[in-house]
Amino acid sequence: MTNKNKTESKQPLPNTDVKMDRHQSAAYINSTYGTMSVWACKGIHSHLKPFKENGKVYYWQSNLDFHLRQELNPYA
Repeated sequence: MTNKNKTESKQPLPNTDVKMDRHQSAAYINSTYGTMSVWACKGIHSHLKPFKENGKVYYWQSNLDFHLRQELNPYA
């Protein structure tokens, strides 16, 4: 048997998450822009993790998917 070098260079996986603005995010989770603004301001559903970039608010699709799963099964 031959031993392979365990220090082979491993390439990092590409980030395939999609960045959505607040309008897109609201439509994606069947909510409204205003509701998402209130949630962000009050810290409701903090798992959505909104972030600003160039003065605009964005959300990652993976966080929106997590939110949808939690809404379907809050005890998961």
